[in-house]
Amino acid sequence: MRQLLYLMAFLTFAACGASASEEKELLRFVVTNYMESERASDWNTVYSLRRKEFKDVVPFSSFESHMKRETAEFPLVRYEIEEIQTDGESASVVLSTTVEPNSVGFEKMLSKFPAAVKRVRSKAVLQWQKEEGSWVLVDGNRAFRALETRLTYEP
Repeated sequence: MRQLLYLMAFLTFAACGASASEEKELLRFVVTNYMESERASDWNTVYSLRRKEFKDVVPFSSFESHMKRETAEFPLVRYEIEEIQTDGESASVVLSTTVEPNSVGFEKMLSKFPAAVKRVRSKAVLQWQKEEGSWVLVDGNRAFRALETRLTYEP
């Protein structure tokens, strides 16, 4: 259903020639679709919103296996799209996410987290680009956001 809504929105904006503000709203919709699909473990949709170069190198089965493991260890609690900046065919999205690492996730990252932490919030700038007229994620996954960006801890 989400993909149908995305397609309808995309076709409407494409037919009308989307303004900069409409393009930002379309990208907000795509990023929301990506994150909600990740939360729902809809790996087909998440994978479809990655760029072609990624899919040429990473087979779906490997991606799905990795994402299942990552989301089992670090379940997504919430996310917030804080800012979107577009520049024609590319965009930067400031995204904050909160995960609730389970015991396996904590064991793997024990040196990174204080002992009493229940949730970890990270903020990252994710790069998106237009590929054949559609927005796709250039880089970024939850492990990247958690390890390479600013972290805050919630007891």
